[in-house]
Amino acid sequence: GVDELTIDNITREAVARQITQERIVFADTLPIAEHIARYQLADLFIDTFWYGAHTTGLDALWQGLPVLYCIGEVPTS
Repeated sequence: GVDELTIDNITREAVARQITQERIVFADTLPIAEHIARYQLADLFIDTFWYGAHTTGLDALWQGLPVLYCIGEVPTS
């Protein structure tokens, strides 16, 4: 799942930009067919920072779902 700090940060920033908290969904792990099917319900896939989405991000793009990536460097120590 998604860690609490990530949930808090994304929710805070979205609400600050007039996006209601109810529109934000943090999804649990599902079998792959169910996972891909739920992309049809989303407006945006947000790839959270430290770990990139890789395959799930590509799955989202293949389903026509826009993906927002965070670019940056991960500290090594």
